[in-house]
Amino acid sequence: MEITVFLENEYTPEWNGNKEKAKPIIIEHREPSMKLQSQLLQKPQVRFKIGADGTTEGGEADATIDPEKIVKGMVTGIRNLDIKRVQKSADGKENIRSVVTAADLFTDWVPASLSGLVNELAKYFQAILQKDVDSKNSE
Repeated sequence: MEITVFLENEYTPEWNGNKEKAKPIIIEHREPSMKLQSQLLQKPQVRFKIGADGTTEGGEADATIDPEKIVKGMVTGIRNLDIKRVQKSADGKENIRSVVTAADLFTDWVPASLSGLVNELAKYFQAILQKDVDSKNSE
C-alpha cells in the first residue's frame, strides 16, 4: 500500500473574516508525523478514587490543550500578517512589523486580540494531529 503525504501544507484561517480579505493570512505548516503527534497532543491523565475496601469509587480525567506548544510545533511560516502600531501622539508615528513565524505570534509586541487566531490554529492542528488515515484501502 502506498500513502501520499504532502510535506508543504497551507491553511487559511477564518478568524476575523480573513478568508474574504484581498490578502488573507496564510499559515504554512508541517505534515503531522508520529513524533509530532506524540510531542504535541496532551495525553489525558486519569485519576481513580480508591475506597477503603480497595474498590474504585469513581474517577476523573484531565487533559489540557497548550495552544502555544501546538502552534509553535506545527507552523513553518506565516504570510500576510502585519501588525501596525500607531503611537497616540501629535505626530501619529506608525510602526509596522510582520509576523512571519510561530514564535513571532507569542512575542510582547503582538496584541492579545490575536488570541482568537491562535486558538483557531490550535484547534485546526489538534484535529489534523488526531486524524487517522482512511482505513479503506483504495487500489
